[in-house]
Amino acid sequence: IYNYFKQGEMAKALEIQCKVNKVIGAMCAQSVIPAVKYAMGMIGYNVGKATFPLNPIEGETAKAYEAALKEAGFPFN
Repeated sequence: IYNYFKQGEMAKALEIQCKVNKVIGAMCAQSVIPAVKYAMGMIGYNVGKATFPLNPIEGETAKAYEAALKEAGFPFN
């Protein structure tokens, strides 16, 4: 986004920012730290699950969250 912005390609920067905003929205619908950890695991980074006092994303919540991320376009290609 930054590079496109610096190059004056505002339309491309905005296009990517809109995609990112959808993913951020899906993450913010959950508790953010567990959501980020889950998303990192989806792309191959084993950062572990959230620990007390936060709850990890599991079960049906995980399925719904993963579907929301995929619908938002995550992971990006």
